[in-house]
Amino acid sequence: MKYYTYKITFKDLPKYFYYGYHKHRNDIDSYFGTPTTWKHLWDSFSPEKQILQWYETWEEAKESEDAIIKATWKNPYSLNENAGGNLSPLACQKGGLITGNKHKKEGTGFFSMTKEEWSKAGRAGGKASSGGKKTVELGVGIHTFESRSKGGKKGGPIGGKKSRPSEEGRKRLAESARKNHEKYPEQIKKFSEAGQQARRKMILVKDLILGQERVFDSQTQACNYLNLKAASVSLAVNKGLIHKGYSFERYEK
Repeated sequence: MKYYTYKITFKDLPKYFYYGYHKHRNDIDSYFGTPTTWKHLWDSFSPEKQILQWYETWEEAKESEDAIIKATWKNPYSLNENAGGNLSPLACQKGGLITGNKHKKEGTGFFSMTKEEWSKAGRAGGKASSGGKKTVELGVGIHTFESRSKGGKKGGPIGGKKSRPSEEGRKRLAESARKNHEKYPEQIKKFSEAGQQARRKMILVKDLILGQERVFDSQTQACNYLNLKAASVSLAVNKGLIHKGYSFERYEK
């Protein structure tokens, strides 16, 4: 008896993929894996199978499959959520959100504590061996030159953006904006119209976990409904990425 590893792709959804292994039987041309979470993709699109390698033992095939899956887990188009008993980062994130929301709704776990208990627990954690003291002793985390340098460079612009300008500064900004509107009226009008048009573009959002999709009148509407950050959704739309289990694309009637 021989075993093989395989890769599943979809004719109508070329970016997504799934890896697995299987015992060689007479179903080599008809077996396309046994997905659970993403089964709707197998049902809705056309799966295609590519045999990667043959093995003499089950252990070799399983070990190879685990290695392949773990090497591609960071790829947003990977459909594998388990390898060697370990869950993928996306699956862990989803599980954490579901559990956290359940505790919040029921007022259990962390959400059963008072503000005083939160504060006490935070102080205890910072003093614990796995907290602040340990990072100082080992010289890791924020206690490295690279981390402080990177944090400083990142924090500078962020702090600057958050800093509220003075009264005089606000007057100067307003005056500069007024002069630009007077000096370049046509350009300002074009920029404004382009921004409004971009925000009005319809967007198709697919829930890859539930296998559902919905069309929103604008990106802003989608962000408000799904409680997502506009910058992250814009990046996902422009780059074709998956964000928090959703895929996004422009929609035209």
